[in-house]
Amino acid sequence: MTTLLLLLCPALSWGQLTSPPAATTVTRLHDDFIEAVEADKKAAALAALSRTAPASARDVQSLFDLFIRFPNNAARTAALDSLELLDPHAANLDQLFMRYLEDGDPAGQLFALRGALRVRPPGALPLIWKIAGRRFSIATPQTAPLPSERNAWYAQYEALSVLAQWEPEKALPLIVKKTSEAPQTARILGLYLWKASFPRIIEWASSSKPAKREKGLEALRADVPTAALRATREEMLKLVRDPKADKEVRHQLALKTGLSSNDEEIGSLLQEYGTASDEQTKLMLAAALFASRDKRVIPLLEQYVKENRDPILRAGALAQLKDMLEAPQYRPLVEWAAKNDPDADNRRDAQAQLK
Repeated sequence: MTTLLLLLCPALSWGQLTSPPAATTVTRLHDDFIEAVEADKKAAALAALSRTAPASARDVQSLFDLFIRFPNNAARTAALDSLELLDPHAANLDQLFMRYLEDGDPAGQLFALRGALRVRPPGALPLIWKIAGRRFSIATPQTAPLPSERNAWYAQYEALSVLAQWEPEKALPLIVKKTSEAPQTARILGLYLWKASFPRIIEWASSSKPAKREKGLEALRADVPTAALRATREEMLKLVRDPKADKEVRHQLALKTGLSSNDEEIGSLLQEYGTASDEQTKLMLAAALFASRDKRVIPLLEQYVKENRDPILRAGALAQLKDMLEAPQYRPLVEWAAKNDPDADNRRDAQAQLK
């Protein structure tokens, strides 16, 4: 019949006579993963899943099933990546996430918290506050004797993160309180409440009391959004320049200053580095410049490779240049280091790159 149609209507093509392939859905990829036997097919299904947005309640249920049934990093990361693509205005999902939140399983609550943050059903807030307000049974998930305790820790951390993004002003006092029970929760202050928490973070990180210093450094080492860093750049730079400030605080702030600097500010930092007389301050300014990854910093990195007295800094500068230079410009530096670096380990590493 198809051949006859083509003979009668030569303008028609095979593509016009066959149905288009069905669109890939989260549920289909969920089934593909479960049905696959070979590891590469399972990996391909997860990779596609992480790029596919759930389009229905059934898709969300499929993600939840995958997240609960396969408690490994690959499956859970793919499920959460897909969930992050969920349309915030998707309908008929409020009760689904509410049901998962009410479930006593911490893993299910973790999934539900991510979903609730996307669609923000008002009725979910009391449940999220309840999870966030529990007392941490362990200070860090790395010390959890049982998987259930580790999952509970992560669910509570996630609840605090959700509140920091959903109701930041109300959540701030609770998060500050929880840093005394679980210091790693101080990272939430850096991630979502940087400007409001900046004075407290610096006070903690500069403290001589180990407990305060630990949570302060946790917050300082968070990947703070650039826009938030811009709001405190002047305060950060003031401490970077202060020789009396804590050395580790200065270093962490130097990195953040470089990451948040614009073209004009990078130029000013280069000038300041050239005229600075205090060696520690020059070191901090160099850290800021290197963190910026601006092309104008390449000559300074090359100088570090050949002249700096610290073998760790020489090796670090060479490693950074690998990402900033084309091979023809980078290879001569590696050859030089392989022959001339005073540190034997650095020479061996450079020689290995040449092979």
